[in-house]
Amino acid sequence: MKYQTYTRRLKHVFGPIVTRAAVPVILLCMAPGCAQPPAKVTTLSEAHKKFLTICDEERHLKPLIKPQGKTLYIYLPVEHEIMVTKPNGKEAFQSPMAKSAQKLLFIDGRHDKNQFSFTYDVAEQKFYPNELGYTYVYSDAYRQKDSFLLQALLRAYGDLDAVSIDALESSQYDKPLAQKDTLDFVVLVIADINNGMVATKTFYFRDYRYSLTGALPAEEYIRRQLFEVTGNVQAVDDTTGRHLKYHEITWREFLTRQIVHRVKFQYQRSDFPPKDDPENAILGMAYEAFKAYTYKDFDTIELNNLAEGKTYLFNKRQLETFKE
Repeated sequence: MKYQTYTRRLKHVFGPIVTRAAVPVILLCMAPGCAQPPAKVTTLSEAHKKFLTICDEERHLKPLIKPQGKTLYIYLPVEHEIMVTKPNGKEAFQSPMAKSAQKLLFIDGRHDKNQFSFTYDVAEQKFYPNELGYTYVYSDAYRQKDSFLLQALLRAYGDLDAVSIDALESSQYDKPLAQKDTLDFVVLVIADINNGMVATKTFYFRDYRYSLTGALPAEEYIRRQLFEVTGNVQAVDDTTGRHLKYHEITWREFLTRQIVHRVKFQYQRSDFPPKDDPENAILGMAYEAFKAYTYKDFDTIELNNLAEGKTYLFNKRQLETFKE
């Protein structure tokens, strides 16, 4: 009776091909030492090959990869929509009761050798609530491919990170990697080549890896990962990623873009948008970004307030007084 019960369980796991005669063979293969774990990759070239093999053999996907130093571009052309509209469960309405809130009208950033500069316009604006009854969501096909590519990325390149997850503490994972042959930044691009819509994720590989362990909270990871969906007519019929501008991402570029992303997120998506002066808010978010990676290779931060026509300059030592 116990044997029959166990046979049924194996059928549930391995499928209907399991027979009574096959059970001893399966049990033998499940025994310790039967299967050897896959060899760890030790170079980027080995990781590239492993990633492409996983994608091809397990999902028949054929992404294109283009390494740029320690930045890896992954391009997957697809022939389905990235975003679709769906009802959001709310009734459409328009309210005549005005509300007001601080709105981010413009934000951009740049960097040079010793300075980060941010230009912005934040203003108190009146608006009228207007519910349309629908929202944009990512298509199931996009979400499935995106999720699989991220899993394959971890399986292929995870061995190159010299820091052990078990030994990890949330305040230590931002230390420089011990290995030279490793991966810093990933640019994952999935393009709908029928309609010219492009979804791009840019992230520090270790951020992604440790967001899965809980060492990096999900809310903080959202602030660190750069994600956007844009339209680009040059992406139509682009099966090779020729419309992309490939280059190795530097820490200065990544941090500049991340601070801009943090500001947009806080003003446009957060349930608790800033109420302070924009200078205090932006410097607080810059402090969080620099602290996240213990980055100190700069001298000053310049803020250009378009609404006031004023420019403010802060040195690195002053930044900590604006921490959130």
